[in-house]
Amino acid sequence: MNYTIASMNDNNFNQSINLDKSGNKYLVGLYNADTKEYCHREFDSINDAYIIFEKLSRCICFGNYSFSDRKAMMN
Repeated sequence: MNYTIASMNDNNFNQSINLDKSGNKYLVGLYNADTKEYCHREFDSINDAYIIFEKLSRCICFGNYSFSDRKAMMN
């Protein structure tokens, strides 16, 4: 079963992040609506996925970093 656990939109930069469950894996996705660019990373545990989701959430809340910088944070 696939579903979204949480998502957040960055209205200033037209980007969004999401934390998804996909089978027995967890995905953190980053999407730039302006360029239609999407990247994601897969995790075995929700704790590991949440660490990245929280880091990207902090970037959105404080308005820090460009899409390419946020994308690099996922690795």
